Amino acid sequence: MQPTVARWKNLGARRDLLWWLLPVAATVYVVAKLWAAGEYERIDFHIYFDAVRGWKPDSIYDYHHPEMGLGFTYPPLAALVLAPLTLVPFDIAEKLWLIVGAAASLAFLLLTATNLPVRPTWKPTVPVLVAVGMLTTPVFLTLRLGQINALLSLAVLADVVVVRRRFAGALIGLSGAVKLTPMYAVLYFAAARRWRSVAVAFASFGACSIAAWAWFPEDSVRYWTVELFATDRVGDLASGYSNSIRRIIELAPFATGVRTAIWVVASVAITVVVVRRARVALDRSNRLAAITIVMCGGLAVAPITWSHHLYFMLPALFLLIGSGASMARNLWAAGLFYLLVETADPGQDATWTFGRIVALLLIVAFLPIDDGPIESVNSDGRGAARLLRVQRAGEVLGR
Repeated sequence: MQPTVARWKNLGARRDLLWWLLPVAATVYVVAKLWAAGEYERIDFHIYFDAVRGWKPDSIYDYHHPEMGLGFTYPPLAALVLAPLTLVPFDIAEKLWLIVGAAASLAFLLLTATNLPVRPTWKPTVPVLVAVGMLTTPVFLTLRLGQINALLSLAVLADVVVVRRRFAGALIGLSGAVKLTPMYAVLYFAAARRWRSVAVAFASFGACSIAAWAWFPEDSVRYWTVELFATDRVGDLASGYSNSIRRIIELAPFATGVRTAIWVVASVAITVVVVRRARVALDRSNRLAAITIVMCGGLAVAPITWSHHLYFMLPALFLLIGSGASMARNLWAAGLFYLLVETADPGQDATWTFGRIVALLLIVAFLPIDDGPIESVNSDGRGAARLLRVQRAGEVLGR
């Protein structure tokens, strides 16, 4: 009888392992579908490549796509990071960038899955979610455009859940020097009262920016004094494609200065909620929920948030489902999934993007925060200690 039970257990383990072929298949499908994307479909990578390759003798910020008119909008360090790609022919560089982006997207989702505080009772749920995540708008649009969001999102998440404590913050600082928005993740360490990590993040940001200045001195001065404030280079603040609260505020019938003031006040209020909610998550040893709340708050308050920026809405989908036992949470997750999947022209539907603005705010304010494992001490050590005290008190009362 015992050998029979063992055989059934082994069969079940093999069956569970086979489910993990789904994320691999989804990744291959997306790469194959986008392998032969045209120039306009992969427009962002064309801008990266052409601007970085031809920056001398002019400024990299003088580059404009000959037909679309779009230019290079990132800090100078981004040009330095992307420069190695220009050493190979464009066709090869484009395919390499697609593969790297797909691999980074898959790694981001797998890292999310391995850090869930509560796992669904039906084991195939997690690999199915990872596979579905590869088909969502943020991932698909990032890969189609040739954007850099997958790498930056992976770096931020890894800094929180993988990097050793003494070096924590370095990847966030590096990511912020490549593209400013990831620096909002510093609020995770502030919520945890990990001031060393906050200092490391800013030191990393400063060191990387100085390195870029040494390579691109004139462009660095131009970016930090002029281009940083030229929001029209990025897009229209009222664009129907933006997932930021700024888009809604821009519809108000007030002067530009008044709208800006409203946005600043709203951003501060959202940030206060972000820090408080992240602190609750950390007190419950739930690092994934904490960084998800922080980054979704950052996406909501950024002046412009395109649909391919929304990587951290994907961990929110995982966290919403939790154990899968709550019908209410499953329905919320289904609604979020609906907003994250556009079958026609992803990221270009004003109704979908408006829905995602609301979803970002709901995630910040109401994302369920499950208790993490008791042995997983959070960033400041207090969360697990409090849980342990509550657990012990419960044991005493139960005797």
